[in-house]
Amino acid sequence: MKAEDLKFAESTLDAFIESSINRVAESGVMRYTYKITAAEVKDETGRSRLHDSVISDYTQYFEEHGVSATFKPAADAFTVDLDLDSCVLRAGQARFLSSAMEKYRTEND
Repeated sequence: MKAEDLKFAESTLDAFIESSINRVAESGVMRYTYKITAAEVKDETGRSRLHDSVISDYTQYFEEHGVSATFKPAADAFTVDLDLDSCVLRAGQARFLSSAMEKYRTEND
């Protein structure tokens, strides 16, 4: 994976995780689905096309972080399924999730 792709994948995954955690505080739901379009990947990485190897790299990156990503050619996009119960979190994200869960429990007990 090229540096531009890694940077984009990391920042996108971080955004999805942080958005999911914010939503936990209100809903208690731990699983969310997101979309990354091929156009977004191209715009952020300077690519003109997404070859099969690039698609595979992105899918593998997300899988290594406990997140499912599937490329759907008809939609020209990845569908990303993120479950906070099983995805890999950084320390700060783990603390943020713990706080969000506590907030939800406090307000809904």
